[in-house]
Amino acid sequence: MEGHIIERVKSNNFASKSGREAFWRKHCLAISLVKADTNKKHRKTQVCSRCPTIKFPGSTGSACHHKKKHCSDGVPVTISEPASDLPPWPQPQGIFVNGTHFHPHTFLSKI
Repeated sequence: MEGHIIERVKSNNFASKSGREAFWRKHCLAISLVKADTNKKHRKTQVCSRCPTIKFPGSTGSACHHKKKHCSDGVPVTISEPASDLPPWPQPQGIFVNGTHFHPHTFLSKI
């Protein structure tokens, strides 16, 4: 159920099948998305640096968690390998250097 509520809050879509929003607004706001333990020091919520989504919104082992090494579109969050070992796909060599610099003239000449 947490997954449904998180999706509705994230997309700001509280409309039910009938089109009214009262039911889902009431129930989505009734559940706290943070733990209510006041005895412990609270940690900052982990957010992906590439796609600003909460990494671990569900309970332990939940399927709705953000993947550790890549986003939902398959792009790695961090490059763990040296830049020289990267494969030539999806772009030819020389267009991106070290994953930080883009060369538009090289890109246009390859097209």
